[in-house]
Amino acid sequence: MTTRIVVDHRTAGGVGGATLRHPEKAHRPDNPIQRKPAWIRVKAPTHPVYHETRALMRDNRLVTVCEEAACPNIGECWSQRHAT
Repeated sequence: MTTRIVVDHRTAGGVGGATLRHPEKAHRPDNPIQRKPAWIRVKAPTHPVYHETRALMRDNRLVTVCEEAACPNIGECWSQRHAT
């Protein structure tokens, strides 16, 4: 009698099915990990007006849509005294 082994490559060896087709290629120098471009990164809010707007929201116990949605552009808006 012959035993047949079936391997599902979509789920074998990875978390949630996220595997390379050929795992031995993962650590080869021709597959370097690329960093995200600078324009895609959000800068931490440091503008003094941002901190004034934030203090105003806290003092008046207000919550904005920006905060609830965890908007990555909150620093840009609050630095212009725009709070939604």
